[in-house]
Amino acid sequence: NFKAVELHVDSTIVVLAICSTGSGSMCGRSLVEKIRRLFHLDREVVVRHSYHEANQCADALANLGCLRGYD
Repeated sequence: NFKAVELHVDSTIVVLAICSTGSGSMCGRSLVEKIRRLFHLDREVVVRHSYHEANQCADALANLGCLRGYD
């Protein structure tokens, strides 16, 4: 039920693909379109580029979540 979300991505190419209005390349188009549709739900979304090294805490938590699996 969040009304505002800030998304930090460590790839400038991904940020550009998500934020641009063009269709871009065929590679990953389906995923990018799904992400864009999520943005149109009833919430404010801000996409920002963050260097991987500057976001070590989030990276560690994401890796931990992947290791734990689905309980």
